[in-house]
Amino acid sequence: MLDLIIRGGLTVTPEEVGEMEVGVRDGKIAAVARPGTLAADAGRVIDAQGKILLPGGIEPHAHIGIPIPEKWAGRPEVITSPPQASSRAAAFGGVTTIVDFAGNFNFAPVKGADQRAIMEVIEERRDVFKNHCYTDYAFHYIFRGDELQAAPDTIHQIGEAGPFLRRWPSMEELWPSMPRRTRLSLI
Repeated sequence: MLDLIIRGGLTVTPEEVGEMEVGVRDGKIAAVARPGTLAADAGRVIDAQGKILLPGGIEPHAHIGIPIPEKWAGRPEVITSPPQASSRAAAFGGVTTIVDFAGNFNFAPVKGADQRAIMEVIEERRDVFKNHCYTDYAFHYIFRGDELQAAPDTIHQIGEAGPFLRRWPSMEELWPSMPRRTRLSLI
């Protein structure tokens, strides 16, 4: 049984725009369906006639709870807002998933003994968000310095752990004068 059905609104999805019903169970979108196809015995029904529904917006590029370089902020130790504040604001705007960054945030090249296991870094980042986020979340991993040479073995481990990896263009590919960074999305 659904906890909530929102009916009658103009629903916008990546595939189409039209009148659809949005079903919610346990605080998550469980279904988006044609009018009259969801069970009528939901705990609550909202009539959204004349409203626009945007179920499940994704923020694909966020900077949450990470240091801002002094050269950009004008002073050291400036941090972006934490998951609680950022995800609350995102949820009020209709976002249900945030994709943030994981990796070496100190902007110095990583070499040899300074390297940390990528899965360890990802788990540490997940801990920052776990129980402190109002939305779902995923991460882009930032490879710096020698990390990229060690990446093939680690990428295999990450794949076995479940996330999907997709390479996005690095900053130096977009702007050759920028420092070398490569980003993989972990969703």
